[in-house]
Amino acid sequence: MIRYSSQITPDTKVKDLQGFKIVSPAKQERDKAFYENERKKHKEKGFVMVDRDNIIYANKELSLSQAGLMMFLVSFMKFNEEGKLFHKGERLTVTNIAKLVGKSPKQTRRTIDELEALGFVAREKVGRKVYLNVTPALMVCGYTDSERKRVKVYKERLRGLSKKLSLNELGLLIFMLGHLHWKSHVLCANPDENETSNVVLWKRRDVIEALGVSKDFIYKTLNKFLQLKITVEVKSVNEGIVLHPSLVSRQETRPTFDEILHVINESLTKENYKKH
Repeated sequence: MIRYSSQITPDTKVKDLQGFKIVSPAKQERDKAFYENERKKHKEKGFVMVDRDNIIYANKELSLSQAGLMMFLVSFMKFNEEGKLFHKGERLTVTNIAKLVGKSPKQTRRTIDELEALGFVAREKVGRKVYLNVTPALMVCGYTDSERKRVKVYKERLRGLSKKLSLNELGLLIFMLGHLHWKSHVLCANPDENETSNVVLWKRRDVIEALGVSKDFIYKTLNKFLQLKITVEVKSVNEGIVLHPSLVSRQETRPTFDEILHVINESLTKENYKKH
């Protein structure tokens, strides 16, 4: 075992130093700064907590592209920075966001106006520049003492996927989070149900009905989600939709996919499907 000695006195014996590594105060300070920096980088690459109930509210108020822009912004949030958005170390303006998302500044500004009216984003003027912040109404990246139900979205995985998905497809993804079962990761009618054998599974047609999206778009997008491993097919039942734990989670610790499959295979049956 390697330990750091805090103090050596004239009475210190050689045998007392066995198992210890002697490090100078200056080196200890450098090590402390290094590990603190690593901790900070880890958290910045971590997750954003999305308010589950407000997602359901947003589904009634926002178009797919509006919601998709909110999902797009997730990967630019930094830990404990009060919703400020950063790219390559610089804060983001509306013009910056338009370039990143590949839309015109006018179109992006109009969408942001609508999101700001609903309280999901806010502009902040600093000098001559106006930056965009995400409010805690929908997303928080950092510590929170709120007991509201939240879905973790892992930023690093989302950042890669955002390059392959349209705003409409990202919008469908964030709306799906409102119906994510807390343990088994299936989409369902009762996502807070503790007894997994009582979970009412959704088929694709249930997603169409609940989210108010066209059949063609749902089928095309869910097929794309499967290809990108955003969702996974459930082998034990015929149309169960599972959101991959590498992207989202509602648990304290991110579950492994094996753990999720175990819950599904042991507890969920065809009888759990929503009846029409």
